[in-house]
Order: sequence, then C-alpha cells, then structure tokens
Amino acid sequence: APSELAPKMREEFDRFIQATQKALRIRPEFKLVIADLQTLLMDLRAWLEQVELGVRSQPAGDRLQIERETILGLQEPIVGTVLPLLEKFEMTAQEVESEARPAHMNYLKRQIHPFVLCAPFIHRTFYKPLGYAGDYEMVNMMIRDPYEGGSIFAKILNRIFLSTPPVEAHRDRLVYLIQLLRGETLRSLQRGRPTRIFNLGCGPAKEIQDFLADHDVCRDAHFTLLDFNDETLAYTSKVLGEIKRRHDRPTQIQLAKKSVNQLIKEASKPLGSPAKYDLVYCAGLFDYLPDQVCKRLMNIFYDLLAPGGLLVATNVDDSNPSKNWMEYALDWHLVYRTGQQFATLAPGEARPDLVKVRAVGTGVNIFIEVRKPENG
Repeated sequence: APSELAPKMREEFDRFIQATQKALRIRPEFKLVIADLQTLLMDLRAWLEQVELGVRSQPAGDRLQIERETILGLQEPIVGTVLPLLEKFEMTAQEVESEARPAHMNYLKRQIHPFVLCAPFIHRTFYKPLGYAGDYEMVNMMIRDPYEGGSIFAKILNRIFLSTPPVEAHRDRLVYLIQLLRGETLRSLQRGRPTRIFNLGCGPAKEIQDFLADHDVCRDAHFTLLDFNDETLAYTSKVLGEIKRRHDRPTQIQLAKKSVNQLIKEASKPLGSPAKYDLVYCAGLFDYLPDQVCKRLMNIFYDLLAPGGLLVATNVDDSNPSKNWMEYALDWHLVYRTGQQFATLAPGEARPDLVKVRAVGTGVNIFIEVRKPENG
C-alpha cells in the first residue's frame, strides 16, 4: 500500500541525500583543477572533431597519411598543454586526506572519464578485462604504436598517457632486461655451458621476444617461463614460437602455468634439490605483492640459483610522479617501495656485499640484483 511505501521511500531518499552530500564534500582546489582539466578536454575534443572533418574530406587514399601528419604536428603543443594540468592534479590530489580519497576518486571519474575512456590504453587499464592491472595486453600497448583509438582526439590522448613516467620506466626496464639476458648468457658461455633462465610472471615476455630476434647468443639460453593466466601463456607461447621460426632459433623455451601461491606452497615441501638456474628474474610482480610474500619469493628464488647465478627483481619507486592519476582515474594501485625498503627484501642467505639496489633511466623503476657466491 502507498502508506507503507512512503516511509521506506523516505528512508531511501535520506540515504541518497547523505551519500550525495558526502560526495559534495570535495576540496575546492580539487574541484578547480578537475574543472580546468574537463574544460580543456571538452574544448580539445570539439576542436579536433573539426580537424578530423577536414581530414575526412581528403581523397580516401591520402587520409591515413594526412591524419598521421596532423597528429604528429599537433601532439607537441597538445602534450605541452595537457601535462601541466596533470602535474597540477598530482599535487592537488596529494593533499587529499586518506578518508576523503574515495569521494574524490569518484568525483574525478564522473567528471573526466567521459573524455578519456576513448583512449584504448586508459580503457583497458581501468576496466581490466582479465581481472587485474598490468596484463599482457596493457604491456603490449606500452610498447607498440601509441596512436591507437577511434578518432584523432583518442589517438592523441592515448599517446599522452603512454608518455607518462611509469610507462617510460617500463620501456627503460625492457632495455635493462635485454642487456641482462645477453650479459648472463655470455657469462655462462665463457664457462662452456648454456644459460638456464627462470622468470616468474612472464607476461608477454617482450624482453625475450627482442632477445630472440636481435641477439644470436640467445641460442645458448634455456628459458623456464611461469605465469598464472591461461590467455597470457597462450599468447606468449604463440609469439615466441613465431619468432623462433622466423629467426631459426633453437632456443629451448618451456612455459608453465603457476601462481605465486603455488610456487610458495611447492617450495615448502621437501622435494630434494630444486633445478638450478644461472638467472632468476621477476619483473613487475612485486608491484602488487606485500613485503612478506616478496621476501618469501626472494628466498625461494635464491634457492633456485646455481653457484655464481644472479637474482633480479624490480619494483616501482615511491617517487612515481603519476601515482595519483593511476589510483584516482584508473583504480591502478601499486605497492611502492623506496630503494632502502626494497633492499630489506634481499634473501636471508645472501651476502650483503653481493646485493645491489639501483635505479634505471627515469628512476621510477628500481632493481635489486643479488649474486650467489661461486662457492654456493
């Protein structure tokens, strides 16, 4: 009956008003920077739609070329206009108290998402179709042609967000890992044997793709690659197989499905001596794992090393200048560590003089390198 419904409706309305008022308690300076960003994106989209109409009026055969030239000509001034606002957002978001962050995150999404989700990289990182951040396709997007999207506006936005420090740092990391693979393979070769390499959380294994394509010494490497996601393993197996065939590489590559929990569980069972590797590396996983799990993994990895072998792990440094954008706009949360904090994760049995923590490139990525003594 209507008389019974009325009190319930009133209760629901009161809850709605409370939630709305909570959402309205947004810091004025935060509202201001979001309004500036929203206005810029709205005006930029409208202006680029007009530019796009001009491109579409060109002869069909020339359109793609003209579009690319237009984007290349415009990207520098557009990036120069958008990035300062993103930097201002970072500083403003830094001041938001932790209990007020969820409301501020929702506010940003409501105001800004309608403009930025057209960029494929932003879309995938926010929606996480495989259920977690940093999946193999997100990694692929960081490496391939950045001009993806259904419009000139989307393509330029995609390019902007693929130029942020953590993405640049990811590309720096690839260069470092390729040098690592080459260096450790040559080191074993001097000892007259192939290099046994173990990688947990391999993803698309882009560093191994490039190593196979560009370095003949890859013939002397044997890879054991682990990941917990079926789709990732199927993709990586296919791509590495194609590269091996194209470049006629006899490199041994074994892929297996295994999660962090499975690895830890298996390591706690006494199974005799585990296989020994010359290089054990884990690039990216520690960004999502607590200290206790990382420390356990580092001890397991160290046990897997042959005498003289090298253990390498990576983490995103606490100084990441895009941290707030990732968290507020993309729900992309990492476990950040300083170099000092990362050093505390070194394996318990490691000799302190054989443990190094260093930054590469932009300094947003840090690496821990642990060499096992030759005498084991």
